[in-house]
Amino acid sequence: MERYQSYDSYRRDNRDDRRDDRRDYRRDRDDRDNSYNDQKRRKYNNGSHTNAPYRAPVDPVTEIIVVDPNDATKTVSLRERSQHIYQSMLKLTKGNMALEEDRGRAFDRLRRTFRDLCQRKLGIEDPKECFNRFIMERHILYPYGQAAGADACDPLIPSSTPPLPPPSLFREIMEDVPCKLPWPRNASQVFQNIVTFADSARKFLSRSADQSGFEAILAGLEEAKQWSLKNRNANLTQEEAQAYLDTLKKECEPYTTPIATPIITEICDQIVTEADSAAQQLVSSRTKTIDSPPHVRVHVRQSSSEPSSVSVEKGSDYFRLHITIHDKLRHLFEVARGAKLTTPQDEEDFNAALWALHYRYRTLLGGLRKFEGSGLQAAVPPSTFDVLTKVFSVSMECFASPFNCNFSNFCSVFDDIDIMFNSSGSFFKFHPVEGSFEVNPPFCEELMEKMNVHLETLLANSDKPLSFIIFLPHWMTPPSVPIEYLKTSKFLRASFIVDANEHKYCSGFQQTGEATRAFTPVHSSIVFFLQNDAGFSK
Repeated sequence: MERYQSYDSYRRDNRDDRRDDRRDYRRDRDDRDNSYNDQKRRKYNNGSHTNAPYRAPVDPVTEIIVVDPNDATKTVSLRERSQHIYQSMLKLTKGNMALEEDRGRAFDRLRRTFRDLCQRKLGIEDPKECFNRFIMERHILYPYGQAAGADACDPLIPSSTPPLPPPSLFREIMEDVPCKLPWPRNASQVFQNIVTFADSARKFLSRSADQSGFEAILAGLEEAKQWSLKNRNANLTQEEAQAYLDTLKKECEPYTTPIATPIITEICDQIVTEADSAAQQLVSSRTKTIDSPPHVRVHVRQSSSEPSSVSVEKGSDYFRLHITIHDKLRHLFEVARGAKLTTPQDEEDFNAALWALHYRYRTLLGGLRKFEGSGLQAAVPPSTFDVLTKVFSVSMECFASPFNCNFSNFCSVFDDIDIMFNSSGSFFKFHPVEGSFEVNPPFCEELMEKMNVHLETLLANSDKPLSFIIFLPHWMTPPSVPIEYLKTSKFLRASFIVDANEHKYCSGFQQTGEATRAFTPVHSSIVFFLQNDAGFSK
């Protein structure tokens, strides 16, 4: 297998190889995820229900060494890097609790606008997780947009960010035109999908003011519908029916794409414009802090019929946490501040930070569909971390959150709030020179591409033992470019595939008790071991 010297050279050689098959695969993949996980959430998974105990985050035995952010020629311990930021972030959070509520309302309006535009302009439902992926990708890939720095941008809602329109947002909407079809389990459902697609395509083509040249495709759609109705009871296999549907989709694409392209571009432009406006309003309101933050009351309630829970209340707003997640966050807060909570003021500080943390993640993942966003926060189970720690001395996660982290050291998406719970901030601002790290990113291709570049830069720049163990979905139909590239990386030491029915992930909503804690993914996973020479020798 050819090994490329850089990620850019690999992309140049492979950019267009798999584009033709990607659309149908992504649609089918999301359908499998939705239908399968909806069933799994109603069942116990080998005893891993929400009542199952959670465990405290594991504190590292050895110090993690990183590049000094103030002097790139020096190194410091991770503790020294993070400690000085904690107090300033706590003061900012306590003073802007009302601003966090404004941010949540603005974000919800933006999400609803996106759903309305998809329904009104295209006649489709907004693609599941599409908006969440857009926000997370833009926030991570372009953290400051066109602004001068962190002080000129909002920590959640992206400002104007190149490129426009956002490629992932545009692509995922286009994949659902003219309709999103459910994942079929048998031939009968494929025949029904043919009828649904034919009707939806005819309706979508009627949006064009110029109907000239549509006679052949409209006749073909009607013929496909009649063929499906006539042969649904015939002795045809699911594969034969699916092949007919795939051919029909390809025949329609030259007609639907020119109609959809300007509409989708308009939707993307409007979302980006409204996001930029909302972000600038929030930035301008940042100085309007609250001198005396409202009291946040924590009430612990234990029940024999429900998991023990902690209710965090602020006025009429409240949320519940599993009591062990509350204890875990308390531990992380104490680690970040370097001392136990001993005074009423300490408790007030923790309560304020806890409320802000949950409100931020509830805003990000609180979609209009049940369980939306959980996939972006799914985590490797604790038993896997036990092996990683024992065998490979892994002591930190590169993509996690205070809710789902296994170690007390981790990177996460929100620098301004997560750091109060001992986060090291964004992985893309994290520059370790020594150690072993677990990498389980949100499964977004643009984000994984940037991750590849950052990983190889870190490995190339360090002469000390440095290792990364990466968990990714094994997407093969079509293959994913960033995943395929890792197979050719010059730092790859080993890799293996785990079948879908042989492993589990922890739900992204495990802290709330609203979803089954462990679930079985619908796809296989692939594990990569990337190491520099010193790391491999160790």
